[in-house]
Amino acid sequence: RRFVCDDGQAQAALDLALDMATYWTVTGRHADASSWLELALQAPGRTDPGTRLGAEALHAISLVASNMNATPDAISASLQKLRTIGRQLGQVKMPADSMLVLLRPIVAMFSDEPPELVDRLVDEGLTSTDPWIVATLRMFRAGMAENNGDVVTMRTNAEAALTAFREIGERWGMASCLGVLAQLKAMDADVDGAIDDLQEALELTRSIGGHDDAVMLNLRLANLRILTGDFDAARDCVAAMRESSEIGGNSYHTVFTHILVAEIAHAEGDAREITDRLDTIGNTKKAHTKGYAIASASLAALLLFNAYNDKVKLILSRQITAGASNVHLIT
Repeated sequence: RRFVCDDGQAQAALDLALDMATYWTVTGRHADASSWLELALQAPGRTDPGTRLGAEALHAISLVASNMNATPDAISASLQKLRTIGRQLGQVKMPADSMLVLLRPIVAMFSDEPPELVDRLVDEGLTSTDPWIVATLRMFRAGMAENNGDVVTMRTNAEAALTAFREIGERWGMASCLGVLAQLKAMDADVDGAIDDLQEALELTRSIGGHDDAVMLNLRLANLRILTGDFDAARDCVAAMRESSEIGGNSYHTVFTHILVAEIAHAEGDAREITDRLDTIGNTKKAHTKGYAIASASLAALLLFNAYNDKVKLILSRQITAGASNVHLIT
């Protein structure tokens, strides 16, 4: 990669960086995608305007995704850059099998363009001759439908995308679609079906080294296991999350594991374990951003309040059953 950059092969550098960045984005390695795209964009020489715009768009997205401590001003600047790139992309003609066909509606969505424009760009992209681009756009449309609360469109496109990804054997796409369909099954009260889909998605994600995605899939699995009362299986998910977070080196995932342990303890009525985990969460996040700390603290406080509320109910029921005339809540 460095050779083509240093040798002045700007177009080759951009083409290679875009291909690699697509893979890194799929596997959650946004920092790698961002750094190599930046290097390729700095390579001297002539480049195709559309390719350069695509690289700039993916670089801006990767830069935000890789920086968990980004300030609101930095995020706002990146979104403004995407808006500018989005308008420029709309003026570029591109082949139907170009990756830019996929990037165009994604950038439009990030740029807060009208939903009608994003829909039109998706429709145009669905005429592509590349089955991967078509399947990915189906999945993208399912995500848009989820944001709009359109369950029918969400289900139709997720199922179509999963079928297409299975036909071409694309594991990242299959895992992503299965995650969406698992959510729909959970909404339909088909918890066992949702668990099966998440398990398959997790196996596929592990096979491509998607450690960040594996953490989030285990988080969802653990919550379903708690719902079914299978606390041992939920703890297995926590152990798997710890393993993935250690490999990925993401400290935020450590917080998720402690919150999840507190949630399991809440479900089992173990108030001491909850308070221990909340202390750990506080110690873990002291050096990180205020926004994330507030979010973590809010969730932790909710868990603590739920635990106290359940404890109060237990004390009340015991004292009322014993016929106590004076009920003391502070014990």
